[in-house]
Amino acid sequence: ISACSKARQRDPLAEDAIGECIDLVDLYLKELDDASTEKRYALPDDDHFVDATERVTAALRAMVTVLEKARMDLEGGLQREDRMAIKEQL
Repeated sequence: ISACSKARQRDPLAEDAIGECIDLVDLYLKELDDASTEKRYALPDDDHFVDATERVTAALRAMVTVLEKARMDLEGGLQREDRMAIKEQL
């Protein structure tokens, strides 16, 4: 978001990835909440979400890749370390 703001540009793919991240985290938190309630009250798992942590983590990593590429494109393709080294040399 800050890269878009600095460049005064929008990146629809990055915006979609941010929304997707929010949706993924919401799904995961709902699963954790349901699992906690089921455990507390000894209820059967009525909406089984197999490998929730691994699947959500993998999906989030994919979204992070999209966001990193968008940031790199907007900031001219330099990593933070490279940008800092340039500033130090100036």
